[in-house]
Amino acid sequence: MRRDACGDGECEVSGAYGRSRSSKLLKGLIGAVLVAATAAVVSRGCDGVFNGFARSRPVNVNKASLRELDRLPSVSPRVAEAIIEARPYTNVSELIRVHGIGPKTLERIRPYVTVD
Repeated sequence: MRRDACGDGECEVSGAYGRSRSSKLLKGLIGAVLVAATAAVVSRGCDGVFNGFARSRPVNVNKASLRELDRLPSVSPRVAEAIIEARPYTNVSELIRVHGIGPKTLERIRPYVTVD
């Protein structure tokens, strides 16, 4: 390692390839943020497995909060609002009338919802 010239009282220590510690620190920080973001996406899951929430108890779409509905796979906050606005439902199949829920999304969320 070599020490660069100090112009304003601050010095940067460079490594063998001329990379400064601050550059390495920034790369490490960016890496940590990417890992955390990836973990957040994976924890929600793409196959309907998300934090074990709906597996333990189905969400009643007639009573669920916006937050509960938003946690369902493939349900965005906008779709969750549309679900709430189209209440009441007499069966789960009626969710197909909600803008943003098509046949594939309905089948994806069916195991996690109820209309009790």
